[in-house]
Amino acid sequence: MIYYKKKIQQDVGATAVEYGILSALIAVVTILGLQATGTNLGTTYCTIANQLSQAVGAGATASGCSATSSSSSASSSSADGSGSSADSSSSSSSSDSSSDSSSSSSTQVKYNASNSYTAGGSKWALDNMLEFAQLNIQSMTGMYDAYGNEITSPVQFAETLGISAEDYQAFADAYSLISPHGTATDQTNTENKLKSDMASNPSANIYIPDLSQVSVTEPDGETNLTAKGATGYAGNPVYTIHGASDFSPPLMLNAPTGN
Repeated sequence: MIYYKKKIQQDVGATAVEYGILSALIAVVTILGLQATGTNLGTTYCTIANQLSQAVGAGATASGCSATSSSSSASSSSADGSGSSADSSSSSSSSDSSSDSSSSSSTQVKYNASNSYTAGGSKWALDNMLEFAQLNIQSMTGMYDAYGNEITSPVQFAETLGISAEDYQAFADAYSLISPHGTATDQTNTENKLKSDMASNPSANIYIPDLSQVSVTEPDGETNLTAKGATGYAGNPVYTIHGASDFSPPLMLNAPTGN
């Protein structure tokens, strides 16, 4: 009986020791966890306090906090945010450039048929290019495309209307008054080619905002033909180009639709 009583006491004692050890381990883990949590919370609170302190101008660090936690947190935040910041900057820059692009393209358009004479289109373009070809005109002023780019040569005049430089040159060679020039068949074929080119770009036109600024120059450089005024011809104004010679080739124009 005494033996069994001692045995029971020993078993109970061993169990109590095991529970005690487990309790101690749990307590240690709990304390360490609370310490870590407390440290992180302290860092978080100090970071917030430092930011508020800087915002109100009270200093870089709040009372009871060090600057290191704030700066490390801030640098981490800065590092984390650098990608999004760069993306945002890139997006903003892209947006600005597209905005600038659309703005420049919209403000660049200076001329339209309502406020400028027009010298292109299927109605008068061939007549004008025929004059350029026969007189071998080399340069010109006062004519623009819809975006405000000045047209300074017959080739540019043709290209603005959708005609390739090669097609215009073939047309000019066929109609040139300087021998050798093309046959009647060459003239017809090149004229039809120009019409086909212009048909693919029907909205293109030549704009003349100020008649007094128009001039064309012949290759000898001696005759600078300068436009002086517009007169009626077949229901349309014709801008006559006067020069040193008696021969005055007309520049066929449509009046502004705003007139």
